[in-house]
Amino acid sequence: MKQKYQIEEKGNEQLLGKDCKLYGVTVTVQGQNVKGTVWVWQGLPLKSSMNIAGNTVVEEVIEIREGAEIPKEKFELPEGINFVEVKPQM
Repeated sequence: MKQKYQIEEKGNEQLLGKDCKLYGVTVTVQGQNVKGTVWVWQGLPLKSSMNIAGNTVVEEVIEIREGAEIPKEKFELPEGINFVEVKPQM
């Protein structure tokens, strides 16, 4: 993955009170390589920032609720939907 997306570590930064690792990434969007930054906390991306065609696109978690109860029905698949586990290729 590091080679495919040209991932490079860029240091650490606080986000929502969490110590995040910053990673520089390069992804292909509509045939063009786009560079961006991703803030990761405990394996979870909390924020990403990309510059696409002169516009900055930011996606960011606005709240973290650790230990929150999640209703069981949030994990139930609708009837007729089958679950298939896919293992990432390295």
